[in-house]
Amino acid sequence: MIESNTCFCLINNNRVHTITANSSNSGRFGVAKTGNYKLSPYIVNAYPANPLVYDENSNSFCRVVPSNTELVNLSDEGPVDTIALPSVNNLDADLLFMGIGANKNAWALMKKKNANIYILQNLQAGRRDFKNPTNTCDTIDSNLKICHADSWAPNLDNDIIYFSEGNSIYSCNVNAYYQEREQVVFPAGEEVTHMRHLKYSDATNPENNFSYLVVATYLNGKYKVYLYNIQAGNLQNLPQILEGEGKVGGVVYINNNLYTKID
Repeated sequence: MIESNTCFCLINNNRVHTITANSSNSGRFGVAKTGNYKLSPYIVNAYPANPLVYDENSNSFCRVVPSNTELVNLSDEGPVDTIALPSVNNLDADLLFMGIGANKNAWALMKKKNANIYILQNLQAGRRDFKNPTNTCDTIDSNLKICHADSWAPNLDNDIIYFSEGNSIYSCNVNAYYQEREQVVFPAGEEVTHMRHLKYSDATNPENNFSYLVVATYLNGKYKVYLYNIQAGNLQNLPQILEGEGKVGGVVYINNNLYTKID
């Protein structure tokens, strides 16, 4: 589930449900949007656009518009200020991963049905129109570890994508010919269940600022959440570690100094 500037958006069982963000409601999601679609679990949003999703039935990117009963297809025509490539419709490819990176641009790692791997760079998730949001498409070596990863997490400041394979975390530098570097090796048996770059900025109290790669692992009924400081894209030693019972599927940060006033 994500919150965009237009709606709360939930993907469940490959179907999408929305609650309009600018109207009163009971807080309950209604029926799913209609149509013959099967959504990938990946969804990205960037202000001021509607959320961007991928339909596995048509192999096409679409937008989620809360006022529409169906998904909105995108035009293959690109906006005036960019050369859009490739098509965003009938791609004959599986979406391996999609996520927001630096400058509110998204990455999409695609696997063609002929087994070629390519990456859509700088996918402009924040465009308000319904035209092709792609800027750059690279075919990459299918032997790279990033093509066979278990999970992925883009860096929010640099063109770097972190990914896990087994009990190891790697970084892939997109601007250095997709150079991969092993960053962390966890103890044997620890399963990575969640990973994201989490940032917080407070101009009033800058001592509260942080930039972590958050990695959650699971072993024998217990979780660990590692908070790695990031320097020049690399994970620093001696992370903070949170531990407890259960398995972590997602991490958010809530500043306990903030509050909502109710009159």
